[in-house]
Amino acid sequence: MGLFSRLFQKSPQQDRNFYYTVKCNRCGEEIRVRMDRMNEPSPEYDEKGRVTHYIYRKDVLGQKCFNLIQVEFVFNSNFEMISSQVTGGKLIEPDVK
Repeated sequence: MGLFSRLFQKSPQQDRNFYYTVKCNRCGEEIRVRMDRMNEPSPEYDEKGRVTHYIYRKDVLGQKCFNLIQVEFVFNSNFEMISSQVTGGKLIEPDVK
């Protein structure tokens, strides 16, 4: 395999991303956001030390206005979304890629 083909190969890290789109309540801007599943969600543990679920919180700021959109997702241990809450905006589309 040549140097250039190795440089431009799809990285396995790209599969660990979760994409979603939020719409601002104030200006209507749609903002696409990427979440890194390996680093951004915080694990929650049971009394035996096993991961029960993950919590993800992020503040999103668009380019059209200064309205801060607060996002909170809860995922089970298999990273399937259990619940979502968005303040200051609306969840348009969760899209796992």
